[in-house]
Amino acid sequence: MKFCPNCGEQVKREWKVCAKCGGKLSAQSEPSALTCAGCGREVEDSWKVCKSCGEKLKGVGEPPKKEDRVGGSKNKPIFIGVIVFLLVIASLVFLFLAGVFASVEEYESESSDTPHCVAPYIQVGSKCCLDGDGNSICDEDEKSPASPTSTPPTSPSTTVVHVTETTVKSITTTSTLAKSSACGYPQGSAPTGSEVVTLIRDGAWSQKILGWKFKLRALSRSNDCVKKVYVDAESPLRRKPKCEVTWEDPCVFSDSEIEVGLLSAEASSATLWFDFPCTTQANPPSGSTVLEVDDEVFRSWNNYSFRIIDVLHDGPLCITHVKLQVREGGQPHPPVIAPSWSISAKLDGMDVGLVKVYDEDSAEIWIKP
Repeated sequence: MKFCPNCGEQVKREWKVCAKCGGKLSAQSEPSALTCAGCGREVEDSWKVCKSCGEKLKGVGEPPKKEDRVGGSKNKPIFIGVIVFLLVIASLVFLFLAGVFASVEEYESESSDTPHCVAPYIQVGSKCCLDGDGNSICDEDEKSPASPTSTPPTSPSTTVVHVTETTVKSITTTSTLAKSSACGYPQGSAPTGSEVVTLIRDGAWSQKILGWKFKLRALSRSNDCVKKVYVDAESPLRRKPKCEVTWEDPCVFSDSEIEVGLLSAEASSATLWFDFPCTTQANPPSGSTVLEVDDEVFRSWNNYSFRIIDVLHDGPLCITHVKLQVREGGQPHPPVIAPSWSISAKLDGMDVGLVKVYDEDSAEIWIKP
């Protein structure tokens, strides 16, 4: 039996060229005489077993192995070269993307540190200042320095005294507050009749107004100046609308007509005004007493005690009247009165009116003999 030295194909002894690969067949392709390892007798290459002793013949009639053929070696150098090339390409792509992300972060950092000044304010360094006459010079630089003995004017304030049985407390609220002049924000004031509340970023809800609660969620700053505040609200129906308030633009909470605006801000607090579409508070008359009442227990004043039993609405948000049950001593059938914002109720020679309504369960009333 004869095989091609190039491709291992079986060929005939008389062939000079391989019929499969066209390779030239030499005389060396003819195998030499084979002998049996058991008895030493000469055998033919087509035998599997020696016909004399029955010994199994090894390597007889088998074609050459692939690794012994010409051109049968594996292309290991080419495979390694491809792997190295792919690793180089991946490294270049990684370095390019790292440079792009670094550039984006640097640009965002620079943008956040650069203030955006809106006319009539101009940018001076890293701050905004007022340029009212349009001469590209800060107004504060054109004014002469204030005298060391001058005293800045104070904002008007209103003091309300709350009396609950034996406890008396005084709360001062400011109706007009100045915004930070160092940041170039304009002066502003709360709308007439609005509620002015200072919120602290501590996660707590503020005092309720007509059943609504408010809290300061976050403040957005640039160069130590507050640019925007984020206020969360909770309605009596447990809805939780949100507002983003800037110095220039107040915000209206969704599903309501409640508007909120910014008066002043610090690192972790902000003073805002809340404007409701209806009356929420009134000033008590001179010489009257303010009493906090609710729907749970009777609140006493002199020989009388008061408790809320119901409220009257004008629309889903506005409360117009508060129904009060009034008891004098051990009276078995206490009468009911319903004072409103504009009309007080008469009872035994005294007047009873409304000061503030927190929700349908709590309010403040004034009593004047």
